[in-house]
Amino acid sequence: MVTKEKSGATPVLRPGASLLTLSVTESVESMVNRVVITDANDNRVTAQEDAAAIALYGLMQSVLKQREGRDTAAEAAQLLAENGLSQKIAVTALGNPTLISGSCVVLQEPVTGLYGLCWIDSDTHTWSKTGLYQCKLVLNFRSLMDKAEAGSLPDA
Repeated sequence: MVTKEKSGATPVLRPGASLLTLSVTESVESMVNRVVITDANDNRVTAQEDAAAIALYGLMQSVLKQREGRDTAAEAAQLLAENGLSQKIAVTALGNPTLISGSCVVLQEPVTGLYGLCWIDSDTHTWSKTGLYQCKLVLNFRSLMDKAEAGSLPDA
């Protein structure tokens, strides 16, 4: 298991140096911008929403049922925070064996020159017949991991 964390030796990908190509895609496929909380009889109790996201992308709703011992308001807030517009960055970089899934990298955006900390969602390392070593990475600006208690099963 790899722990997602930033370290002092975090690699930096810069255009004209180690960064060869970069493309960005955005998706609303898993977006949730309203969470309705219901009681045990499916009656609406309350709702939390991201009004700006609803105005931009339309309503994408999820429903949480209140259960004893659960903080559904906190769960609703977490659902909204973690399921916004998803952005994936695909890069090709000069080979570096430390660029592996779960670790992070500092990325310099080629147009603005701004830097951002990204987490590596997936990595593919290739060597050409001429000996050129490259990495293809899918990056994410947010560090997302499934949370679960040891020995527990996710809620269905």
